[in-house]
Amino acid sequence: MNTRLHGQKMAESSLLMFSARDLLATPSHEGLAYFVEKLFKPHETYEYQNAQALYKFCVVNFSNCLTLMLLKVYLHSPDDLIRFRAISLLSEALTGLRNRSFELSPVALDVIKPLLVSCLTMPEAKKPDTKMLRRIVSCVARNAMKLDPHGWDELGDCMLTLVNTDPVRAFNVFLDLPQLHVGFINRFFKHLIEEIEDVLLLNDEQDRDEEYWSLAIETAVKLGIQLCNSEKGLDVARVILDTVLKSANLLVRKGEEQFLQRGLAHLAKFLALDVNTCRYSRNQCGFLSEFAFKISRIGTHTKEAAMKINQMVTKLESHVSDQAFKLSPSQGFDHDLYNKLKTISAVEILRMVASTTMDDKSREIAIGRLHDMLCDHTSKRAEIDVLEVIQLKKPLMSCLTEVGVTENTFKILGKSAVHSSREPFISSSA
Repeated sequence: MNTRLHGQKMAESSLLMFSARDLLATPSHEGLAYFVEKLFKPHETYEYQNAQALYKFCVVNFSNCLTLMLLKVYLHSPDDLIRFRAISLLSEALTGLRNRSFELSPVALDVIKPLLVSCLTMPEAKKPDTKMLRRIVSCVARNAMKLDPHGWDELGDCMLTLVNTDPVRAFNVFLDLPQLHVGFINRFFKHLIEEIEDVLLLNDEQDRDEEYWSLAIETAVKLGIQLCNSEKGLDVARVILDTVLKSANLLVRKGEEQFLQRGLAHLAKFLALDVNTCRYSRNQCGFLSEFAFKISRIGTHTKEAAMKINQMVTKLESHVSDQAFKLSPSQGFDHDLYNKLKTISAVEILRMVASTTMDDKSREIAIGRLHDMLCDHTSKRAEIDVLEVIQLKKPLMSCLTEVGVTENTFKILGKSAVHSSREPFISSSA
């Protein structure tokens, strides 16, 4: 009995193998386009069941060739519905294969990559198509960048074209890309930032498209995440965060905080997905923590989304508690003062804070610099003399009990006091 069943399965497998070769081993896309139609017949039909069995066999055994042929169907079929169904099937198949750690072959990638770029640059792209292509590009890009960490040159050039001709599609594609080499991003990031600013900083009299605005803020934060691992990238991340905060402040001033709240909710959902596919570094966690902290101080209804983002980040292995990501506050920031503070010790800064001659804004900047120094000391990115840290404890507590300290300054003072209190404990237990 077992021998008979085994023979039957072997025969079925051989039949599927021949059918798969007939379907895929041909330069024409027409046979596969007709086959795609069968996969959307009623499930109880014999036609659908046979097609589904063959399709699953192709996904498992001929995924490289299937990917290539489904892209050809999208590029060349005159039927819009068949074209959409082809990339819908491919999106689902590649996502499943990625989750099982399957990788497309280097030989297949050489053919697939230019075909996919052609799909992205097709004129009059439809919105549902873009969402499917976004996932496909993500899966192919992960494979391509494992082989070459510097990126996928044609995709970089394609992104530059899309930013200038179809920014919605550019935003969508960029959002699902894996961790990128800075050289790859350099091809288009200036144009991408300009487009982000155009969307987020619209003039008051212009109506905003909510979905487009949400895409722009997600793209802005993703770009900041991508760039903040390098020293030069940090400067660009500062500009990006500043733009996002300005946009948020503008919405609140216009009485559109619910608009902002919905956009931040979408962003939190996006980041929850992105963190599962991209391993965030310590700097990237710091960037998101700083974003969450700053956005929570704008308006009255942003704290829920900010809390979700912060909770997500604090669960990551690479997160450093209270890490300082040195980003300038978005408004009224005195760069000269901050640069001057970089040249003096923590104790000297605290003396300035304790002085009654400083205005509230300058005190906030000064205590912010002190907090940065203490965070770097705690995370071992920089070192402050142990005795100096101990000397800070008493003056910090004194500042905290001072009457009339602004809310922001009080919060930062509190965090700084926590850092300074750790040092004696660590020293005594060493």
